Amino acid sequence: MKAVANDGLALMYASEELKENEKVVLEAVRNNGLALDYAALSVRYNEKVLKLAIAKNPAVLEQLPTHVRQNFCLMRSLTFIAVSGDGLSLEYTTEYLKTDEDIVKYAIKQNGLAIRYANPEFLTNKEAMLLAVRQNGEALQYAGFQLKDNETVVRAAINQNRDSIRY
Repeated sequence: MKAVANDGLALMYASEELKENEKVVLEAVRNNGLALDYAALSVRYNEKVLKLAIAKNPAVLEQLPTHVRQNFCLMRSLTFIAVSGDGLSLEYTTEYLKTDEDIVKYAIKQNGLAIRYANPEFLTNKEAMLLAVRQNGEALQYAGFQLKDNETVVRAAINQNRDSIRY
């Protein structure tokens, strides 16, 4: 247990019995979300383990198997956890969740550049684009043509980052 508490990836060297122990796996992913790769299948896709792994490393979202990705409620919950830590992890969620207004707004509030991974409809949505450029003016580069000509959106981007005038 001490080994995985110090280095979660030490789980790869653990016995199969330890890899099946939820407490050991939780301790490993608490240290390093990527330790999830070394957990036994019986524990790996446990909701508590997944949530902790994604909280530690949002990129874990990308590695989820089809049966997890097809569980809408679980995947939505995991996506919220991921984008709260790193808005850019919106890239790794399902296409359907990239159309979820709550998730997209949550992601772009965390990192305005996350709008590039949202469903294209958000690139022409003034409210979403304003959230994005107020967080990071560089998000203006992803705006639809009409919004690039919208004074409110452009001013908000420039107020956040003067260099965004180039877009």
